[in-house]
Amino acid sequence: MKARKKKTVLIFILVFGIHGFFLYRPIINACFMIASLFRFNLIENQAGIECEINNAEIDALKIENTALKSQLMHIDQLMGTADKLQLECEYAKVLLHNPYLGQIVIQSELNLYKHQAVISSGGYVGKIVQTIDSLALVETLKSPEYTGGLSVVLMNENLQIQAVLNRYYQGACEAILLEEGPVPLIGMSVLTSPLSIYPSFVPVGEVIDVFTDVTGTHVKIELSAVSYEGMRVCVVKNSSQIQKD
Repeated sequence: MKARKKKTVLIFILVFGIHGFFLYRPIINACFMIASLFRFNLIENQAGIECEINNAEIDALKIENTALKSQLMHIDQLMGTADKLQLECEYAKVLLHNPYLGQIVIQSELNLYKHQAVISSGGYVGKIVQTIDSLALVETLKSPEYTGGLSVVLMNENLQIQAVLNRYYQGACEAILLEEGPVPLIGMSVLTSPLSIYPSFVPVGEVIDVFTDVTGTHVKIELSAVSYEGMRVCVVKNSSQIQKD
């Protein structure tokens, strides 16, 4: 008797289960579809997030790679300039660049001295005006406080004209000719002159304008030296003593 009841109960459960399955099948299918869609969207969103992260990492690596290539290029150019001019250099790193004051702060493992000339891959930057331990403050030719006094020579294939820098104004250096003579030409190269500074014949820039006033003939010079944070510069050995003498 008990076996029959047990069998009857099992048959009832089986029949009820089959009936319930077919009765609620659309609802079950809908639940499965919603779950599958949710899972698909979750995987897709996760993949999208991972893709965005990977793209950001790739972009960051590209920027870093470009910066490293630029630094290596400037170092090669700097070493080439030093070799061409037969200069002995103490290489230093630019820690700070203040474009408003026209000053940079450099650091070297070796001793730095006041009046030493500083050269970048583009040419003559300026000179050291103050030192503290391994740090040095450099007044560049772009300093609004620059009072002039640097002799330069304007050169092309046919002319050499002596001039002296007198100020930096509105994004360009100005220089006045030391004597009247041939009129300078736009595009002439500007180099440091042996009249007042060591090292000589270091690139300074290029003449971009020529004008005359009551004081004489002047030229505007677009400076070629660059000096940004992280780059290497050459501090010319023995230039401090020569500048003071």
